[in-house]
Amino acid sequence: MSADSTPYVNKRADPSVGDYATMCRSCLSRRAALATPAVFPWASSRPTIPRDLPVEPRMRLENALPGRLMVALTLDACPGGFDERIAKALVESGIKATVFVTGLWLRENPAGQAFLLAHRDLFAIENHGELHIPPILGHRRIYGIRVAGDLATVRREVTEGAASISAATGTAPRWYRAAAGYYSRSAMLAIQHLGFGIAGYSLNADEGASLPA
Repeated sequence: MSADSTPYVNKRADPSVGDYATMCRSCLSRRAALATPAVFPWASSRPTIPRDLPVEPRMRLENALPGRLMVALTLDACPGGFDERIAKALVESGIKATVFVTGLWLRENPAGQAFLLAHRDLFAIENHGELHIPPILGHRRIYGIRVAGDLATVRREVTEGAASISAATGTAPRWYRAAAGYYSRSAMLAIQHLGFGIAGYSLNADEGASLPA
């Protein structure tokens, strides 16, 4: 959590935020995910579903080379542990990866954090929130996790998560991915206004971390 009460601001935010080239080539997780620009195809049109009903962005790589299979492979490091088997396999194979980490995970997994930082040529570290709270408005649970409920909580979750990453790595994150992968639409806009690209999936392979490895 941030050491002072000043809200975290992503000072590195610029028009390129959300550009796939700034994110990852391949990434660490059971979730095969694709990140696209922070502007969504439906952003300028009227929603066909209630505004703050949870949505899971489905995304594909924009600039995939013709004739080549390309995947952005990612890992969400939530409140759980560190599976060194996966990390070592990626290092041994020279596979680049983006890891979306929570502030909680950073504090509970110093060995995992050290491993990722020792291989910064392979692993990019991005924002999964401070306490793994889904950025969804209202009163509900998703995959058993209580949601943020309001925009103030969403902003605090995102900015404090970013501050934890900056303190641990010395680098400001540029991307945010929701706990459980779901967002309220108004929460996505609020997160973009903080300067972060929204990360989603083309394939969510673990159903809110509920499937076995």
